[in-house]
Amino acid sequence: MTILRTNAAEPFFATSRPDARADRGRREIAISDTHVTINRRVGGVDMHLALQVTAYRGVALCLQAGQDGAVVYQVRLVHPDTELTVVLDEALDDRNIIADWRLWARVLNMPALVERSVGHYEVAESTPDSVEADNALPRRHRPSKTRPRFLSRRQMGVPGAPVIYTGEREIIARD
Repeated sequence: MTILRTNAAEPFFATSRPDARADRGRREIAISDTHVTINRRVGGVDMHLALQVTAYRGVALCLQAGQDGAVVYQVRLVHPDTELTVVLDEALDDRNIIADWRLWARVLNMPALVERSVGHYEVAESTPDSVEADNALPRRHRPSKTRPRFLSRRQMGVPGAPVIYTGEREIIARD
């Protein structure tokens, strides 16, 4: 599998997957560095879902029973809502699928997960270097290292006692 990068805003992976609930039986999926886009038609209504990649739990390696009883390996981008989980790759043998699983986890900067039972995922022992599953926080909860723009023009106060001027006359203006 080859993943091409051109621009961070443009999708670098696009596929069409079966969807039992969709009118045409298919859903179109596009993935970029920051978003996952799912297009499908349900009940005559076109649906366009754009989700942030951070809304997903991680990239999981799963085993499924095939139609003839063979084992099918799947790499999935796992979302808490199973309807939004995306199958990224499938294979009948594990020769290349493990490399693809690790590549997807590294490219999306997500934890590498393993499905132990249906719907239950565990973090794999070998996750990509830049991701720590326990410490990964959504971007909105990360502490900021810089001051907000409107506060950057202001001087920071010095903690301590207030300044009291003594021995001076107070002048009061009266009409």
